[in-house]
Amino acid sequence: PTTPSVSLIFGLEAEMMEIEREGVHARWARHEAMRSTMEEWVAQFRSETGLEIGILARPGSRSPTVTVLTLPEQIGPAALIAAVAARGYAIGAGYGNLADQSVRIGHMADHTVSELVGCLAAIGESLMALRSAATL
Repeated sequence: PTTPSVSLIFGLEAEMMEIEREGVHARWARHEAMRSTMEEWVAQFRSETGLEIGILARPGSRSPTVTVLTLPEQIGPAALIAAVAARGYAIGAGYGNLADQSVRIGHMADHTVSELVGCLAAIGESLMALRSAATL
């Protein structure tokens, strides 16, 4: 009864060809490596800086494609999102009751571990700058 979204069908076809080229098991392994990189970065950053950041999901229940990062009270998500964007990366706001205390970091599709590491560096720099501004 309606016209199909042909552009979405073409997009799906292109992405399926990418998955076939990479191999589905290799893609899953890359996403798992990014989840692991997120976990390691959060633990190390928290230990080194004392900032109360964390991962919302419990260990064993974490997604290989997106991580919800919980933030300390003194750092608002909108400020962090803007600071990270100024460094060339896009992260998302949290949803619902978590919107004022979290951000979402996607690590899916064609993203790579090295791209994620760059994004995490931008997040770390931004968190430190925002912490400094909050304590002035």
